Amino acid sequence: ATQATNFVKLAHSFTQYRHLNTGPIKHGEKYEGTALNEYIANKNVVVRSNGIVVCINAPYIACSPDGLVGDNGLVEVKCPYTARDQTVSPISVPYLHVVDSRLALKTNHIYLYHIKSTILCTGWWLCDLVVWYCRGHKVVTIHRNDTSSLI
Repeated sequence: ATQATNFVKLAHSFTQYRHLNTGPIKHGEKYEGTALNEYIANKNVVVRSNGIVVCINAPYIACSPDGLVGDNGLVEVKCPYTARDQTVSPISVPYLHVVDSRLALKTNHIYLYHIKSTILCTGWWLCDLVVWYCRGHKVVTIHRNDTSSLI
């Protein structure tokens, strides 16, 4: 841990990339491209890669979506290690639940805040959350709503 009084060390810790080498991280890195290709083939869309996007209205905020879809959409890919050998369900993927017979992202989960802030930062209108497992994938679409007052 860095002491709060050593600001040089603290600043350095914020700017240095630290790669986590855990089973779930390796799993996600290994299958993210596969998941994205399955999504592209299934939805028949073009996904453009991008780097960091700086928010025009709040240039101190930036995001890095997994891809840009069409003229108004984003894609974020999750390859949950917990569901690698199962089907995607609220049991195997705890950040999902069922609403009106459809899978949805839980409203209190950090992924929803991540996706909503990415939507706001880019100014786009929706994001497809691709949840991939070894036997396929599920897509949960998150729409923009009037949350622009958050920035």
